[in-house]
Amino acid sequence: MYRRIILIGCIALCGSILTGKEVVAEPIKTLTFAVNSPGSRPYAYFDNEGQRYHGLVADFFAFTARKNLLRANFVDSNRTRSEQFLNEGKIDILLANTNWFANSENLISSMPIMQHQSYLYGLRPFSENFSLESLNHKRICTRTGFVYTGLAPFFQQQSLIRVDSSNQTAMAAMLAKGRCDYAVMNNYNAALTFSDAQFCTVTIYQSPTPTSAVPLSFVIRRDMQSVKTIIDQQLQAYIDSGEFTESLKFHSKDLHFPTTATCRAK
Repeated sequence: MYRRIILIGCIALCGSILTGKEVVAEPIKTLTFAVNSPGSRPYAYFDNEGQRYHGLVADFFAFTARKNLLRANFVDSNRTRSEQFLNEGKIDILLANTNWFANSENLISSMPIMQHQSYLYGLRPFSENFSLESLNHKRICTRTGFVYTGLAPFFQQQSLIRVDSSNQTAMAAMLAKGRCDYAVMNNYNAALTFSDAQFCTVTIYQSPTPTSAVPLSFVIRRDMQSVKTIIDQQLQAYIDSGEFTESLKFHSKDLHFPTTATCRAK
């Protein structure tokens, strides 16, 4: 038995010498991953102290890197620029839903990672029979360049008024000062944003139902089908291993709505 194994190894080695081909391991592929700066929990967010990105995405690519399959190199970007760079081939991958893009013809998505849910946040309790149709000419704090699939028809009809801000904190500040009636955010972003000390004097309420719920996936170029295949296989393995659930728990803020005032007396 041992002689047979040795003989097979010799044949393989001699064959490689005769053909002049070296037997080498496949190099790990590094993907340029665009993050809408400064990122957001629990997906990908920048740690100033450690000067690196953390989150679900970073943990997943650490998982694939351990298998010598895929590694991610994170770069700062923004929503509009990321879409443009992806179509131009200047970046390889990002986390999104293709419905948010103006042009997704040459893009493909991995299997969904999770549902991306957006809610309205306000300074007063929502009624039990809340509906978007019941809001008339209310001002909604939004983020510049972001597409809100559930609210888009209402913005187009002007039954809701869009008030853009440059980032989530600015949106929250606008809401706290009464410059808009509601702010629309992903539930994880809202949990992080409203936990900031500057909002400790206000109570924030979350709408009883989301304004939209869409699958969140890795989006890559159509010519990277082989990468999509690897991502789909490894994402399923990552979920089945239980590491996805642990990562989500670790990177999610444990904040419930309505929030309560948390300022400490001096």
